[in-house]
Amino acid sequence: TAGLMWRCFVQARERVQAALESVPQARACFGNVYFMSANLTDEQDVYYFSDRERRYVSPGTTFMFYPLFGKKDLVEKYGYFFYMEPDTVPIRAKWLHALYSESIGADNKFWVKGTDPAYYVKRRSYYWSYEVEKKHINGNAIYRLGNDCFNRLLKRVEYEYTDNPFDMAMYNYRIHKAHSNEMKVYGHLFAYSPIIRNYGHFPYSLSKARQNPKTFLVHGVNQRA
Repeated sequence: TAGLMWRCFVQARERVQAALESVPQARACFGNVYFMSANLTDEQDVYYFSDRERRYVSPGTTFMFYPLFGKKDLVEKYGYFFYMEPDTVPIRAKWLHALYSESIGADNKFWVKGTDPAYYVKRRSYYWSYEVEKKHINGNAIYRLGNDCFNRLLKRVEYEYTDNPFDMAMYNYRIHKAHSNEMKVYGHLFAYSPIIRNYGHFPYSLSKARQNPKTFLVHGVNQRA
């Protein structure tokens, strides 16, 4: 059975739990339900682009993401988890079944499985080109649990890119020349799937996203139609 882990502030736990229990059909979709809080400080709970350093800074996402791989309850019960932010929404029924199938199918030898950018940036953006950026896998993705090699790689990623958003940290690590030999061995374990499309803050058409029958979720905040 699938489990649900809700990351929220301690003060919101009872409200979130009551909302979930008020919809029995939704609660029945999950076996175990966990609530976790990273207890972020105001200084940690930020996400912004640093003009001085020319990069995104978000220590809060690292405090929420990396510890998941050491949670005993998760590792003992599950082989994969889907990281789903509030601006990621299902666009068709049976999305949970689709995620489960992506995780247990014959093609399930991966560490990360998610989406490349569904938008196209014609101009050079910030400090990377679209040709490089399209290799980025958005943080809303499926991740492997309980794999020692992947856990050690994540430790190195966290060490080298301490306060980068975790998905950008993995992306920067993967494309860095210093890690090219390592990625020749492990690069194929970062996989792409149409199950989710990432539109970021760019406008997108819901009807267009639904044209692909294999797409079940969308990450984006600027829906136009």
